[in-house]
Amino acid sequence: MNKKLIVLIVALECVFSVFLVSIFGPMIEALHSKVVVTDLYFVDEAGERMKDEETITVNLSQSLSYDFRFVVEAENATDRTVDIIHNRSDEEIEIVQNDDFSFTVHFLSIDVQSVTIIVRAKDSSQKTATITLSRGGSDIEIDEF
Repeated sequence: MNKKLIVLIVALECVFSVFLVSIFGPMIEALHSKVVVTDLYFVDEAGERMKDEETITVNLSQSLSYDFRFVVEAENATDRTVDIIHNRSDEEIEIVQNDDFSFTVHFLSIDVQSVTIIVRAKDSSQKTATITLSRGGSDIEIDEF
């Protein structure tokens, strides 16, 4: 083959490669980039954002359970799952995750005066939201047999 023809073929391949990368390169980058959680917070019954590390007083004589909802932002985050951590033993409280963005705290012991709950994003952002339940209201009455 002619040396000029080989140089021309190599040059055309280089131009074609640059063309392909300019078209498909951003698509490949978007497929491989991870979107992290930008914010994580609790919401009240009305859907309003609660302050981080807020203390809620709960009347445990009315219910031994309390429901929480939280918001994980960004909508397009690659991993929107969370860990729910508390500062009590498993014999004192149980936390049941209802769906991706809510959970219920069940008080298994009437001696629990407060519990701090942390919701932490599992992605690399490690965003957290913290709330404390404090026992209020009248004591729980237990009927004697």
